[in-house]
Amino acid sequence: MNQRLALSLEQLREKHAWHRAASWQPDSEATLILRVVLSDTTEHTFYRHPDSPEHADGIFVATPAPLPPGIKVRVECVLPGHGDPFIMDAVVHWVRFCRHSVLPSGMGLRFLRLDTATRRAIEEFLFFSTRDPILFDG
Repeated sequence: MNQRLALSLEQLREKHAWHRAASWQPDSEATLILRVVLSDTTEHTFYRHPDSPEHADGIFVATPAPLPPGIKVRVECVLPGHGDPFIMDAVVHWVRFCRHSVLPSGMGLRFLRLDTATRRAIEEFLFFSTRDPILFDG
């Protein structure tokens, strides 16, 4: 049986949802789903390794309650100009806690695989965006 635990970022901010997600032990068919809306005004953005300037390696999701590294997630990502969300399988690769900083806390989700349409949509978003992807050397 395929289990699904769908959380919005607002739910991750709630202590109950964080404990539910952090203590959740998925089986091989389970899916943790995060819904993310990206634009030039959100704190969410793509990131890339300095050695891979051609494409984004993952997505940074700003949240005060990031998931622990190693958790696999399915991201439903809404990009400007696209009605339906793009589905991206990812794993929590890194976490940033910034309590007294202008930088937002959050997590870097490394893409496990992207289809061609999703890759093109991300490239288009980055081309027209007023922000560059975050550089992460890890």
